[in-house]
Amino acid sequence: MKLNELLSSVEIIPPLKTQNIQVNGIAFNSKNIKEGYLFVAISGTHTDGHTYIEDALTNGAIAVVGEQELFLNEVPYFQVKDARKALAYLAKTFYKNPTNNKILIGITGTNGKTTTSYMLKHILESQGISCAVFGSISIIINNSYDIRSSDLP
Repeated sequence: MKLNELLSSVEIIPPLKTQNIQVNGIAFNSKNIKEGYLFVAISGTHTDGHTYIEDALTNGAIAVVGEQELFLNEVPYFQVKDARKALAYLAKTFYKNPTNNKILIGITGTNGKTTTSYMLKHILESQGISCAVFGSISIIINNSYDIRSSDLP
């Protein structure tokens, strides 16, 4: 996806013309940056992603999005009000809104939620539809793993 198309989903301060650079991925952790990735610098509670911009550039970042007022010589830098929110919109745009292809079923009530969810899972999977169950008993995603709720932190 081209950078100008990707950045059209976020509000840049000040509005800048973007470049027609190919973006191969998005990451907010500099260790996950690969050649051609867009790095999103997020200010966290324990560390500030802006301090890892140089690491991201070393790993192959072709542009950076962040909240601070910066100028980078190596690659384009785009300032946004909220980097976390920008990351969500950038990922939604880059991955072509994958939630559009999902169906969500919520089950409420006093009794029978787990039984109903397992029955629905069985019915859907018997029809070749991949399924995930998130419940108080377990978390099951496409039968690839089953995490007991008691194992969660």
